[in-house]
Amino acid sequence: MQRVRYVFEAKQIPYQHVEVDLREKAKWHLDVNGGFIPLLETPDGRIVYESAVVAEFAWNYTDKGIPVWPHQAKPGDLDANMGTAAMRLEIVKFDKMMNDFSFWGALLSRFQNEEKVAALKAGLPQFEEFAKTNLNGKNFFGGDAPMYLDFHCCPIFERLVLLENSPWQHAWDALDVANTCPTICELVKRWREHPVMKPIAVNKACNDKHLEHWLTKEPGVKAQLSLDYLTPLDA
Repeated sequence: MQRVRYVFEAKQIPYQHVEVDLREKAKWHLDVNGGFIPLLETPDGRIVYESAVVAEFAWNYTDKGIPVWPHQAKPGDLDANMGTAAMRLEIVKFDKMMNDFSFWGALLSRFQNEEKVAALKAGLPQFEEFAKTNLNGKNFFGGDAPMYLDFHCCPIFERLVLLENSPWQHAWDALDVANTCPTICELVKRWREHPVMKPIAVNKACNDKHLEHWLTKEPGVKAQLSLDYLTPLDA
């Protein structure tokens, strides 16, 4: 979900952001796609869903804002198109690592399943090496400005970094994120401070409230996103 917002902001596409309470899903939402987010509804009522599809809609919709793929910065350029192909292959590699090292399994267990946490911890050095290789001394995977590899990976890396000083501090400690992933931690810091991302970056107080609520659930049961988490924004 957050990835889509980042892409819309980067492409300077005007949109209305609407929060929904996933603990009380409306019938229309359930009918459209079972109540999942994100959803994009156009002014004439047409609906697009699935985060990857909505993000692709955004980068194809306009040439404004940040080019999110190398070929968009240099249309018709062979090297730029090869850069886009290489970036897509890195996304495939990243997604494979997510599965191979049980990232989602560890997350859904609230980082309490020792086997899944151990698998993820064993894989973190490869994520760190992935970040180092793709940064290659640059600020972002895309260079001076983020591109889609950043949009794809940074929301995931952000989840790890926001574990520090959170209700899930046990996960931060168990994974030893600070020592194992210093490059990733610095990348996320730059990402969250980027002028496009900063206004819509994940609010830590809201995220902490979500993680705290998640701890009240049975193991393996995900806490649905709730409008209650927005309370810290009103404080």
